[in-house]
Amino acid sequence: MPKITVLPVDGAVYNDGKSYLELDLSSCNIPEDVHALQWFGESGWIEFNDTSPNEDITALPSWCDCCLVKWQEAWDEEHKEPEEPEVPEEPETPEV
Repeated sequence: MPKITVLPVDGAVYNDGKSYLELDLSSCNIPEDVHALQWFGESGWIEFNDTSPNEDITALPSWCDCCLVKWQEAWDEEHKEPEEPEVPEEPETPEV
């Protein structure tokens, strides 16, 4: 399993060392009090914005799955094949 870090305030998602910043995570329903999620393959923790202690986790929350979808979309965009430029057709020349 991968190492994952999510920093909602920065729109940052790190997946096995590859990061994308400024992702739009607004549709992921991340709780407002979450500062960060750290995941190390089979377990991790959630850090909070206030003085609450970290919450140990053994499964990724559903909102993290959404963040990983956003990460994958950014990765796919970065790695897509460049489109072939369209070559304009030569206009027909009228016969004289």
